[in-house]
Order: sequence, then C-alpha cells, then structure tokens
Amino acid sequence: MEDTKTLPETAAGEVAPVAHAAPNPMLALIDQWFVDHFHNAITSRDTEIFNYCQSAKEELKRRVAAL
Repeated sequence: MEDTKTLPETAAGEVAPVAHAAPNPMLALIDQWFVDHFHNAITSRDTEIFNYCQSAKEELKRRVAAL
C-alpha cells in the first residue's frame, strides 16, 4: 500500500517547512521533576500507585499548558 500523505510544497517545488509549536519549558521541567522524584522510588514499585502519580503529573501539565 502506498503512502498518500504528502508534505506541502513551495512554488519552486521544494518541501515547505512544517510549523511546530514551541515546546513549553515548564512542561519539560515537570517531566524531569517527575523522573527525579518518582522513577526508582517506592512509588514506582506498585503499578497502581505509579499510574495514579503519572495521571496526576499529566493533569498538572494540562493545567499549566492552559495558563
């Protein structure tokens, strides 16, 4: 099956750059803090607890991104 997705082209036939939103440094900080404090900690030894903490982190990131 052939890939039908194509990138936008400029008038000269060159591939146009795709614009991406700039990463939010606060979200990266939250991710790094989570790794520093939760990975290999007692909370990561129980899947249910770790998943709860992971969900809380993702909710925090959603709230920060909305500011």
